Amino acid sequence: MPARAANAAYFGLALREALSLACVSIFLALLLWPLLYSGQTPWVFAGFAFFFFTFGHMCLTSGRYVILPGLILFVACLQWVIAPWLSYRFPPSFALFAMYVPMEEYFAYAVPAAIALGVGLHLPLRFRKMDSCSQRMDCSVTKPYALLMDFFVIFGILMNRTILYLPGAYGFFYYILAQLRFVGVFVLLLAKARGWYWRAGLVYVDLLLWTSSGGVFYEFILWSGYLFIVMAYVYRWRWRLLLYLVMAIFLISLFNGIKQEYRYQLGEKQLSGIQRVFLIADLLTSSMHGEKSYPQYLGNRTFGDHLVRYNQGWIVSRIMGTVPRIEPYARGETVLSAIAASLIPRAFLPDKIVAAPKEFFRKYTDLPIADSTSMALGAVGEMYVNFGRGGGVLAVFVYGLVLGFLFRRFAKWASGNLLWWAWVPFVLLFAVEAEWNLADVLNHVTKSLVVMLVLIYGLPVIRKGLLRNKPGRDFNAVSAVSKDI
Repeated sequence: MPARAANAAYFGLALREALSLACVSIFLALLLWPLLYSGQTPWVFAGFAFFFFTFGHMCLTSGRYVILPGLILFVACLQWVIAPWLSYRFPPSFALFAMYVPMEEYFAYAVPAAIALGVGLHLPLRFRKMDSCSQRMDCSVTKPYALLMDFFVIFGILMNRTILYLPGAYGFFYYILAQLRFVGVFVLLLAKARGWYWRAGLVYVDLLLWTSSGGVFYEFILWSGYLFIVMAYVYRWRWRLLLYLVMAIFLISLFNGIKQEYRYQLGEKQLSGIQRVFLIADLLTSSMHGEKSYPQYLGNRTFGDHLVRYNQGWIVSRIMGTVPRIEPYARGETVLSAIAASLIPRAFLPDKIVAAPKEFFRKYTDLPIADSTSMALGAVGEMYVNFGRGGGVLAVFVYGLVLGFLFRRFAKWASGNLLWWAWVPFVLLFAVEAEWNLADVLNHVTKSLVVMLVLIYGLPVIRKGLLRNKPGRDFNAVSAVSKDI
């Protein structure tokens, strides 16, 4: 067998690994066959098998490269497949959040869309099999580089705290600069620099204090997710990732379970940042013991009610019930608007849309939401709005392909210098949020990419630190990404 064929990989796995994982995934789905299929669509079976494949794929590849594509796909499977299926079986008490179309119709679109996203994300990577990940090049940082990363940590925290007092016209630019604190933390983590953990603790506690002021924790969860997969790469967790993922899902469920009580108590009294953290800890402890302290009428929530936060499917199903029966297909209107909004400065397009346009949500779900309510069509819903079922699946594939090509570029750079992995979330992390509109994701990706390039080529310390090794050098000793990526 030719050497190239022997080293070929599929979704970042050797052929034997990929086939074995596919067989195990199908077997696990078959074990659930009486539960999954009993009179239901076979797309549910396919969706669960693909979810198990995604779960196992993350575990197998977590020590080979930083598995951001896997994290994006894992969240999409949870929100497009698993949570909607549970919602069909355990409907929420509030009919607004119930699945709006029959199960067969919904999963005939959602499952192929999830698979298309996974293929699009991984197709550009062209991984090769790694016989061993035991050899990795040294990833030390110079003293000036480490000091600059410490400056990024301090600067980012201060910027995050002062955004509200700076001119609002450049708010998003300040927000992007504030994310440099995470770049600093991840650089030090990848280099295994002394004291990286207390810097990470400082940044994440500050983020928790910041997000706790409004009781919205999604940003804290996103950045924690990337910390999670970077640690899995650095410390080669592999199948230990399975245990840690289950623990993480459990903790996120606890967070989601206390949000309503937390917001209730936050509205009842003024609390300092430290008091909010202690309140969160107290509520988490009480939740594990089944105790509640808020009014009973807020506590009468069913399992289906708790699922709503994880279920992007209710919005997608609402879209499928509205388009084209009430509203015609957008035929690319929202996609073109998103591209224009992300690429063309406001000076040249003064009437361009802002991120997360609520007008699209109201129009294509036929729901009159308030301006203060934060809801979006999501990528899978937006593609259906524009192109229908078949075209929507193809469009989701293209969306994943674009993200995959961007990740491929970072992976190639990281083949010569692991510190490039620290910049990946600066540009791509918010693609993990399956609920964001295309405009939100593209706006963040394009602007943060520009800021990253300006900083790298404008600051000699960063440029020399990142480009001191030629991309592709010692590639097989660094990660599972191919030399010809």
